[in-house]
Amino acid sequence: TIIDLYGSITGATYTDNTLSNVENAIVFYLDYSKSEGVYTGGATSKVEITDITISGLSGTADAIYDILVNADVVGHHSDR
Repeated sequence: TIIDLYGSITGATYTDNTLSNVENAIVFYLDYSKSEGVYTGGATSKVEITDITISGLSGTADAIYDILVNADVVGHHSDR
């Protein structure tokens, strides 16, 4: 999503997926700068993300990355 614009991601479900040789498994970018043409690393609060389910995800990875979110807009979540 482009910085300073509004949008939403809702109702996405990722269930029982096995990942192999992937660079980025599941990515929601909320920090794209259209003027700079890059991701800034600073999520905006203008994008609503609701009802996302990630369950039964398995596989291997060479690198693990943090999930970048704006704490002011993150609702219920759990790490399983």
